[in-house]
Amino acid sequence: MTKESLLEQISLDLKAVTGKLEEFRKLNSIEYLFRVSEKSWNVVEVIDHMSRFYNFYLPQIEERIERFKGVENDKFYPGIFGNYMVKNLRPQKTKIKFKMKTFSKMDSFGASDQEGLSLAIETHLKHLESLKNTLVHFPKLDLNKPRIISAAGPILKFKLGDAYRILLAHDIRHLQQCENILNTFRSQQS
Repeated sequence: MTKESLLEQISLDLKAVTGKLEEFRKLNSIEYLFRVSEKSWNVVEVIDHMSRFYNFYLPQIEERIERFKGVENDKFYPGIFGNYMVKNLRPQKTKIKFKMKTFSKMDSFGASDQEGLSLAIETHLKHLESLKNTLVHFPKLDLNKPRIISAAGPILKFKLGDAYRILLAHDIRHLQQCENILNTFRSQQS
């Protein structure tokens, strides 16, 4: 895969995620606080969880860019772990096939309130903007060498290029989860 094709995919995903978050601004509190079950997240908690993911990974991405910029490589070779994560995170059409357990430090259950949606969306849009700003360094980066430590711990690491793919696949997965929550809410209202 070329860096150009990776950059194109990242840009498309960033645009899609940002657009969906903008749509969610129109939700009312009954919609965004709705839970499918007692133990499931609502829309605010899902978006908060997405931001927690960025709180963990974005500083690592920015630090690796600073440390490794100036080392060019036009090719990106997705790693085995990176491919596995992206494949299992991305929903298949509207279905989230592969269920994953959330690490406690990334769990957002109970993190919502009446003002929560606006704050959660603003916070995540800032994270997306920060991620987008790192893309200017792509031409002068080797996306294969720098490694990012997984939230699972330092034993699992993935390539810098995979970090972008994983973050955005994670966002797309959870935006689909939000859509599924809202669809359940709407079907119960009719």
